[in-house]
Amino acid sequence: MSKPATLQDYSDTLAPHLPPAALPYVAEFLFNNKISLVLSRPRRTKLGDYTFPNPLKRHGHRISINANLDRNTFLWVILHEIAHYQVFVAFGKRLKPHGDEFQAAFAKNLRFFNERHCFPTETVGLISDFYSKLPLRKSLERKLERTFREMAGETAQADGVPLSALAENSFFSIRGRIFKKLDKRRTRCKCLCLNNNRFYLVSLEARVQPVAIEKMK
Repeated sequence: MSKPATLQDYSDTLAPHLPPAALPYVAEFLFNNKISLVLSRPRRTKLGDYTFPNPLKRHGHRISINANLDRNTFLWVILHEIAHYQVFVAFGKRLKPHGDEFQAAFAKNLRFFNERHCFPTETVGLISDFYSKLPLRKSLERKLERTFREMAGETAQADGVPLSALAENSFFSIRGRIFKKLDKRRTRCKCLCLNNNRFYLVSLEARVQPVAIEKMK
């Protein structure tokens, strides 16, 4: 869905992806703020993104979310991207992507949805701990992400391991391409793709398949 015409369009598109209690709030917010929603094919390097308006490309505010996410992770990611939208509208492009303003906006979004029982009962306390103190603690976020995956019946063995679990200078594969993990940069890591000798920033939470160093010789 690129530019839905009605609130019902948003609701119909989001219904299979969100917890029922969260659906009306998210659909109404996106519709009222004219934010286009794109359901993306699975991407291992990111779960979602926000794109500010670009007159040259003829699109307005846009949020894309991986369509294969479980409902709780989908809600978490879309609230993250909505926070990016809110910061852009309030401050423009001059701020750090995950600075104080973003963290405050994300925490406020999580509080709103957590207090309205949009997340599973088992995670209410942990989510409250996460947003109750700034700066937001990445360790708690990773714990919540693991909890959501476990609740959705996913296994680490099937999906590989998070990039954060690999040592620097180790090798891994994503979608058939081989990478070397280099230096960490906040929530992402600089990686060298051996297939084309180009550098990429990959999320530390991306699920990857480790590759033995012996295979790279």
